[in-house]
Amino acid sequence: MRPRDVFDMVLVVLVSIVLYIEFYGTTTSGAGAIKEIADALVNIDPMYYLIVGGVFGVIFVSYITIYLPQKHSQNP
Repeated sequence: MRPRDVFDMVLVVLVSIVLYIEFYGTTTSGAGAIKEIADALVNIDPMYYLIVGGVFGVIFVSYITIYLPQKHSQNP
């Protein structure tokens, strides 16, 4: 792995930990927080999952059809 990749992974982990502590505090009963998150995800209307999936699908297809061919054509 390149040093930049390691830095990015450490940064993501640290930001995730800080956000978790900011939202849920430092309680030792993490099962309660996990249950709250799971309940919130289960109670979301399936239409929102479809919308988010569609947006990610459009971004992914755009990445494959626009960015990758341009990147490939620039490399010898």
